[in-house]
Amino acid sequence: MSSQTLQSRTQTISSLASRRGDRAVAAGVAAVEILDRGRREGRLSLGRKEAQWLERIRDELEALPSDWRDLQVRLEPEYGCLYDKASYGLARKDSQAGKQESGR
Repeated sequence: MSSQTLQSRTQTISSLASRRGDRAVAAGVAAVEILDRGRREGRLSLGRKEAQWLERIRDELEALPSDWRDLQVRLEPEYGCLYDKASYGLARKDSQAGKQESGR
């Protein structure tokens, strides 16, 4: 991959991140856009089902909240037990203080 291509893709992701307000969602949207552009330009061959999934993924990403805090609140009940929030700097100050007081 040329440095110009890499720089272009980095700029695409950065502009999406500022537009969407969340880097993870923006990276997903950018990935879908890169795959779709490759498909449209004939550089990527997708079967009918794969193309449908690409569109479905795009729709799901676009439906996510643009603020990461809103996304976290939405996903917390179902997926919150699957990761350590403090490891990602996502733990609330009051929950961190409670852990420290209890010796955890």
